[in-house]
Amino acid sequence: MKNFVAISIPSVTFSSREVERRTIYDGVDDFIRQLCERLRVRLQSAGVDCDPSSQSFKPEGRAFHAGPPDRRLRVIVCPERDALPKAALTIITESRVGF
Repeated sequence: MKNFVAISIPSVTFSSREVERRTIYDGVDDFIRQLCERLRVRLQSAGVDCDPSSQSFKPEGRAFHAGPPDRRLRVIVCPERDALPKAALTIITESRVGF
């Protein structure tokens, strides 16, 4: 398969703490940031043009744009909050509006 890109996802269990009756899982944002960056770098090494990643709020996670200028995709790496404290994520790709 030409243009195949893969990254490994480590098995991680996050520690947690209670803050104002809310469970906070330490390290989730950093974990997602690192995996998003690894995916972005891998895509670039396969010749895919990628923008720097930034915080995404809907859905929660990190996002970047990738692909040729006329067919850019938004790539979003999101934590699966229901799986916490174990690490799980979803990678979503969305085409730009109008395609």
